[in-house]
Amino acid sequence: MINKVSIFFSSCHDRLVEVPSSQLNPERLLVIEKGIDALLFSAYGDLQFANQEMLTKIYMSEWPSDITWPQGGSLNRNAVKYMEWVWNPSDFLQGGPIWNKMFQAIRDANLILDEIQNVNSSGDYKKLVSAEARFIRATAYDYLYGWYGNVPLLTKSRTSENLKNGQGDEATLLKFISDELEAVVSLLPNPGQEKSYGRANKGAALGILTKFYLNTKNWQKSVTAVEQLMNLKFYQLEPSVTTLFSVDRERNKEFIFVDPCVNVNRNNIIPVAMLPDRFAYAPGGNFGANTQMFDSFINSFESTDDRRKMFITEHTETNGKFTVLLGTKEKPINKSVSAKFIQDPLATTQGGHGNDFSIVRYADILLSLAEALNEINGPNTRSTDLINTVRNRANATPIKLVSFTTKDALRDYINSKERGWEFFTEAKRREDLIRNGSWISQAKVRGKASAKESMKLYPIPQVEIDANPNIMQVVGY
Repeated sequence: MINKVSIFFSSCHDRLVEVPSSQLNPERLLVIEKGIDALLFSAYGDLQFANQEMLTKIYMSEWPSDITWPQGGSLNRNAVKYMEWVWNPSDFLQGGPIWNKMFQAIRDANLILDEIQNVNSSGDYKKLVSAEARFIRATAYDYLYGWYGNVPLLTKSRTSENLKNGQGDEATLLKFISDELEAVVSLLPNPGQEKSYGRANKGAALGILTKFYLNTKNWQKSVTAVEQLMNLKFYQLEPSVTTLFSVDRERNKEFIFVDPCVNVNRNNIIPVAMLPDRFAYAPGGNFGANTQMFDSFINSFESTDDRRKMFITEHTETNGKFTVLLGTKEKPINKSVSAKFIQDPLATTQGGHGNDFSIVRYADILLSLAEALNEINGPNTRSTDLINTVRNRANATPIKLVSFTTKDALRDYINSKERGWEFFTEAKRREDLIRNGSWISQAKVRGKASAKESMKLYPIPQVEIDANPNIMQVVGY
């Protein structure tokens, strides 16, 4: 026990150094399971967005696109830059929510991997936690590459070089992501057998790998990853797309990897950011700013398509006034909002909803396979069958193979239309249009003269460039 009296009367230049007596002594923290688990859950927390970071992901994917636009509140002055394609490295959303969170997850994963052999635990525990840490790290790098392109690759936690690393060879980064995800598939548990909901399993690794290969245009490798995932014989489409994103249905076999949310602390605040002004039924309230949908997008759905029902196109306001939000081509209104995330009846007064946010779901896997097979073989029956599996679930009219005579035509249909109808408000629009080759050209058609090829990537936050002169800004910014 420390003699506090003697410390009090010692030299005023001496510092009080208390010796912790609990098992959470910093020197002992990473040699016990409790300490490693705390670090692992911290890494998961940074990787799996909630609250404002979740909205940031949607905003940066959809505000510059053809489906949404922001209006109202203090957020609007920042959002307009993205809608008008005039963002820069110092802007609001470039301040680092995605960059910071991903590198925090990478830091924690690296620390686990550096310390795991010192843990007083079983070999099975060490193997599983190591696999999860590698999954988290590779997935974080997949995110970063999708947003910013080549970024510094850090694989050790305790080296001064980490503080001044710049980007290395891009091919090395891509190989690292794919090799790590491929390696952990056999080390992670089967779906449904993970220690707790939301943690990585074989399906999650294969799902992230499928999308990584798709976005980097490694078509055959994407097909192989899908086939491995299907061979798990676990995942399937939910019967109804309209209830898929409700809190009642969130633990389903369509969701492969999610950002798990609860209505306290790790909130989903998408509903309060989408609901229209003076909406009568709004548990948790709604924001003054909201993200509204273009009429042209909503009117592109078939009238029988259940996915069209997942918007609020008219409502009775709290004052009793009936308001129409959806217009026509001749008389646009452009004020409908996404209601994909059905409001949580237990939402908190601070706007916290408990709906999980899907990172990869089975419908995405089916459409990814359809796209990859088209790139390999051109239009084919299996691709259209896969698309129709998703459309049939939504009661949409099946497409016909004869309608697509070229690879380009089917690619454009999948990415510009079907994926838009299926994945609005899921932060996929940007990557789909980039892969389609129409992210920039579509913006120009909409009159965004400032759109240029370099804007396929977002700029690295200026604060990061200022802090580390070895990091090179994305070319064009």
